[in-house]
Amino acid sequence: MEEDEEVTDEQVSTDKQDENNYQLVLPSGSVVGHRSLMRYYRQKLRPDRQLVVKTSSSVSHVMAQYKALGWTGTTGQLAQKRAKDLTHFRRLNNKSHMLLGVKANKLQTHFRDQVFGY
Repeated sequence: MEEDEEVTDEQVSTDKQDENNYQLVLPSGSVVGHRSLMRYYRQKLRPDRQLVVKTSSSVSHVMAQYKALGWTGTTGQLAQKRAKDLTHFRRLNNKSHMLLGVKANKLQTHFRDQVFGY
């Protein structure tokens, strides 16, 4: 150390610590955290990013209840068409999944005995 620098050891009061002793607020205002919490301190959160779209709380609450009951917002022929389209989509999805399994089964170059033991 150089001689012209003054070293001042200040005692940090314990009221600046949090209740779990995982972080400490220094007199300069800096926050020193525990090394086990390093992954959280390294995160760079953007304040402009919204995780939830803000809507009217009463309207969104009622809509959530309707959706929980299975209300789709459509009635009559439009609801029947939508249900038919969903059934068709699920059928196509199941068929493509089955075809993928068949193709993967063809890649097996040798067969294993299905009986375990002698």
